[in-house]
Amino acid sequence: MADAEITENTIVPENAPVTPRLKAIHLVGVLLGNRTSILRFTHAKQGLLLGAFLVAIAAFAREYDAVSLQHRFLDLTAPFAASLLLATMLFVFLSVGCVIDVRVKNSFTLKNYRRFIVGYWATAPLAWLYAIPFEVLLTEIDAVRANLCLLAIVSLWRVLLFPRIVSVCFQVPYMLALVWIGLPCIILAGLGIVRLQFDLIGVMGGLRLTDSERVVFQFREQVLQFLGFAFWATLLAWFVSIFFVATRQNLSSSEARATHPIAITTWLTLLPMILLLAIGLVRFQPPLANAAEADRLLKRGRFAEAIDRLSAKGQQSFPPNWDPLPQIRLHGESDPSMTELVEQLALEPASPWITSLLLDRFPEIFLRQNDFYWSIDFDELAKNGLHIEDRDTLLGWQVVFSQVERLQCLTVDDQERLRKLKLAVIVTLENLPAETPTSPDDSTITP
Repeated sequence: MADAEITENTIVPENAPVTPRLKAIHLVGVLLGNRTSILRFTHAKQGLLLGAFLVAIAAFAREYDAVSLQHRFLDLTAPFAASLLLATMLFVFLSVGCVIDVRVKNSFTLKNYRRFIVGYWATAPLAWLYAIPFEVLLTEIDAVRANLCLLAIVSLWRVLLFPRIVSVCFQVPYMLALVWIGLPCIILAGLGIVRLQFDLIGVMGGLRLTDSERVVFQFREQVLQFLGFAFWATLLAWFVSIFFVATRQNLSSSEARATHPIAITTWLTLLPMILLLAIGLVRFQPPLANAAEADRLLKRGRFAEAIDRLSAKGQQSFPPNWDPLPQIRLHGESDPSMTELVEQLALEPASPWITSLLLDRFPEIFLRQNDFYWSIDFDELAKNGLHIEDRDTLLGWQVVFSQVERLQCLTVDDQERLRKLKLAVIVTLENLPAETPTSPDDSTITP
């Protein structure tokens, strides 16, 4: 029997012989904002389970080629935590907006909250697009651009789609749902971008940006400008909705009481995506696990073991764009010492690719680890020297620099920066007051 058309006003008796099912086509329909598909999904008998399954697939799609799940399996829980937190915030905010008149009831209910979560999780398949391995298909720069473009498309799509789901499921006008959902989303996204921008400026201030970092930096600036415009436009619409629009809606679920069973073909439709992710795990996880294990050894200061592991596995067994510890963005007390790493490499030379990999961007990381946190202008340092008065420290630095030069592993840019850093040390030593010989204590002189 063909499935009957279900609208928000359809009431299906509990003893009805046939209840329309949630089919695979309805998963696509939800993403396109189809009313029937949205009602089927949000009123599905196992909608919460299906939604959670879609989020789980999205979590694997994000992480299968990014982190070693063997070492960071809990990263898969981040999408669940983030979606629950954001959906709860949006539900409370929208509920408050729709029940400004205290006479309106039945908004803050567990049933409504469940429908809201199911509707939010119904958008999870959009995140499956992140599974596209652009890093393998394109060059590094093109892959970064493709990922950022995909991020913008998916984010905008979800922001426009979810109010449609809320509008259908809870009988709220679409534009009202768009404003009341869009405003907190814009604020949260803006705060996140500002924080990332601040961190990037604070960490990278005065340092060279790689081509990929430059693309990301420019993208963040453009997104921040767009969010600034969107914030004021949405804020204006929000005030209009409060004072000039009847915002007092009854945020209650639609009258369709049918609990639609999920067709077996709907579950089977997910198998191709699961299979593709399984293939991706086999392809990408071994190199990521090797990199994670090497980073673990480096972080613990077990440099000899880390170098031996790199030598045994070979360069092809690690991700092509892997940036091992120590990293310029992750300096902290637990960060492996660049000085100790250089001493180990000088004591037991490794393959050129290992030395070049571990000492990449040595001048900048070395200064970060020696408390130069903000802007670093190597030309200025070479001219005016360093603000260090400990002669022994400077002499120790010269020894480290000589060791690095003997390794002959730095890029042309790093060699030039190391040369300026050596000049800075020389200038600083020349500006230090001459050491005065210490005279023996009078008490130690025997007559």
